[in-house]
Amino acid sequence: MSDHQVERSKKDLHFDVQKAGAPRAKRSKPDDILRNTTLTSQQTQRNLAQLDLARKKRNGQKRSLREYVDSIFEVLSDGEEHSVAEVSRTIKGPWPSTHWALDLIEQIQQRPRIIRVGAMKRKRVYKIIGPRRR
Repeated sequence: MSDHQVERSKKDLHFDVQKAGAPRAKRSKPDDILRNTTLTSQQTQRNLAQLDLARKKRNGQKRSLREYVDSIFEVLSDGEEHSVAEVSRTIKGPWPSTHWALDLIEQIQQRPRIIRVGAMKRKRVYKIIGPRRR
């Protein structure tokens, strides 16, 4: 054997002691700051109870918007002033639904009038006939 081969073999056989790496720090679970945690107030709970009560009386069915608006107009047809709460109690509906229905009625009444053009049943065509008369 030559000296060169011996040195190489000694070098090849010489192992450095492997050092164990530092253990990784375990991550804690991040707090989900953006989590949707909706708080339910007593007001919301009461309205939901009213809605559930109304649905029980109608076999679980919601009223259509047309039925809801018709019942509001029935209450207001006497010509007297009624608060949203009074109308809501009279039609046995939740206050927020009554409030938004009355708001929608006000907005529609302030817009220009529209009419249906033609007498087709399936395809309805509408146009604005002019500004709302006061």
